[in-house]
Amino acid sequence: MTFATNFASSSPIVNQDYNNYVDNKAGQGDSIMSQGISVLYKFMTLFSDLAQGKYDQMSAKADRARDSQQAANQVDSIIAQLKDAGSTGSLPKEVIDYLRSHNISVTVQNDGKNTSGSIDDYLKSIGCKFDDQGNATGLNKGQLDVIKGALETDSGRCSDFVTQAQLQIQKTMQSYNVCVSLINSMQSLLAEMNKSIAQNIR
Repeated sequence: MTFATNFASSSPIVNQDYNNYVDNKAGQGDSIMSQGISVLYKFMTLFSDLAQGKYDQMSAKADRARDSQQAANQVDSIIAQLKDAGSTGSLPKEVIDYLRSHNISVTVQNDGKNTSGSIDDYLKSIGCKFDDQGNATGLNKGQLDVIKGALETDSGRCSDFVTQAQLQIQKTMQSYNVCVSLINSMQSLLAEMNKSIAQNIR
């Protein structure tokens, strides 16, 4: 049995269009790496915007939590001035305006059921009167306690929002840091590739 030992010495047939395609792509550079880095930068911008938006909300809620607690403390100081069970006090206009402008509901219990309404509805329900300065007069300790509780509840809810927002910002920034790490890795890989190509050219 004999085997052929003579093979064609001519060069294999290569599509000229493919050669042109390869040359064009080489001239354009590594578009995949560049596009990958570009996408990661877009994600970084997205995560940064999300974190900034959540931070703005958190800052506003933190301010409101503080303001609501200060208003509650103001009501508490009025309660402390009542000498006996029959004593009454006045609710300052600024506290009423604060409750009204922030739509803080006042919850009262009637026949075992909780009902909520605005500060105006509550003051009207207890037959409260107002002086010339707009202060609500004739409120007893129990009625002032209800208003104080509404303010403290609002402060607590805002504080809870701040806590949750901090966790969300932390998670968002972790994703941001992942993008930074990936970009650094891709840039390092691209630098090594360029270094290897330059060495081979020499």
